[in-house]
Amino acid sequence: MSDANSRRQVAFSERRRNPRPVDLVLSSAMAACIVCAPLLWPLSTRVAPRVLILVCLVLVPALILSFHSKVTVDVEYVRLSLVPVWRKAIPRADIIDARQRTILARDMGGLGLRRTSDGATGLVMRGRKGVEVTLTDGRRYVLGTDRPEDLLAVLARPASGVKAAGGGAGT
Repeated sequence: MSDANSRRQVAFSERRRNPRPVDLVLSSAMAACIVCAPLLWPLSTRVAPRVLILVCLVLVPALILSFHSKVTVDVEYVRLSLVPVWRKAIPRADIIDARQRTILARDMGGLGLRRTSDGATGLVMRGRKGVEVTLTDGRRYVLGTDRPEDLLAVLARPASGVKAAGGGAGT
């Protein structure tokens, strides 16, 4: 196995969607929009209103329904994403602390990619479990996960090219 391939081996990966009730409401709303779009289409022969009908009643709901978060950890990076709009790769060597954290949606102003009430960047789609990661520059990320123990265990392992030292990630 080549060195490049060994570095890309994924040690942790989790994909999280909206809570089931939110998905059901969004799916119902999208179905209603798809039914309404053909009914509104003949009301205008101009291009601009038809484009608005297509965008507002089909494309936007489909985009919203496709949102999910993903956290992936390999030997070198922690990769965060709110698919399909945001991605962030954090070098594991930059992580100085990782700890379990309880997440409350009210502290974050909702779900998704948010700023927490204490200034961290939160990537939370559902649930109350999370892991807070602190970087060498002081930035913090709160990652919603159904498996905080697994994520913390992976983060506690030394990153590629970094010697294990006391007080690192997972303390």
